[in-house]
Amino acid sequence: MVLLKFIILAFLIKGCANYQTIEDIVHEKYIDKNTSLKHLDKYSKILDKNQSQLLNSALNGNSKSISGIMLKNNFLYIKIYFFDVNTTHLLKTLLLKNVLSKGIILDLRDNHGGILDEGIKTADLFLDKGLIIKTKNNNGKYVYYNAKKSTTVSHKPLVILVNTYTASASEIVAGSLQKHHRALLIGNPTYGKRAIQEVIHLNNNKILKLTVEKYLFLGEDKVNHQKIIPSIQFTNRKFILTTNNTKEQRLYHTIQKEREKISSLKNIDSLILLAVVLLKEIRVSMPHTSS
Repeated sequence: MVLLKFIILAFLIKGCANYQTIEDIVHEKYIDKNTSLKHLDKYSKILDKNQSQLLNSALNGNSKSISGIMLKNNFLYIKIYFFDVNTTHLLKTLLLKNVLSKGIILDLRDNHGGILDEGIKTADLFLDKGLIIKTKNNNGKYVYYNAKKSTTVSHKPLVILVNTYTASASEIVAGSLQKHHRALLIGNPTYGKRAIQEVIHLNNNKILKLTVEKYLFLGEDKVNHQKIIPSIQFTNRKFILTTNNTKEQRLYHTIQKEREKISSLKNIDSLILLAVVLLKEIRVSMPHTSS
């Protein structure tokens, strides 16, 4: 009996020691240690039960996160809706099944993000080496995520579509591939969310989304909230060149007639049409690749 009471008491003490209030969690994990619960950034919030259930369902792969179709020009169009536990696996499978494609259009428009690691692994499918991102936590510690040649699946020409609602993990994909000149970005400036959040399950079946790290791209040494600027923007049915990259500038001017024709068309997805034109021109100017 005495032994039983001792075990129960030990259990209770251990349970109390592990119990954390929301304030404790914020103080321990939030990117700015001295910030109170009332002064968190706009990304950190407690979701209600319905929102929490939807987020859990999405991140656990219960919804379709990716789709793909081969266009008649033999260019593979891939749409990623969000990044869940299955996204990289599904993308890799799609790329390997369509290994004879001549180029890839990766549509990240309206993709609000998802799981950080899936965004990093997606970028890694297209990069042989180099920094994808580095993260910084509330202790000022950096963690570096580098591409590995062993995980690369495709070297095909790549055009990425982005817009204002391209955020978080999808920005990691777009930004890292742009930094390494691996992909040509077209569309509109992205959301500019450089926050990495942890999903913390609370006892009341709600979720606390808390910013625990910030991330930087290759060549950056200061955390900011800069948007990713595509090389070719599309505003008011006009294409605008924003890049200083000589090759991309030459490419833009080469397709002037096609740009003007696409700009005049209505009720179509102008960015997909432009991506096809760009891939055709890129194929002409680069050596053949089989992967």
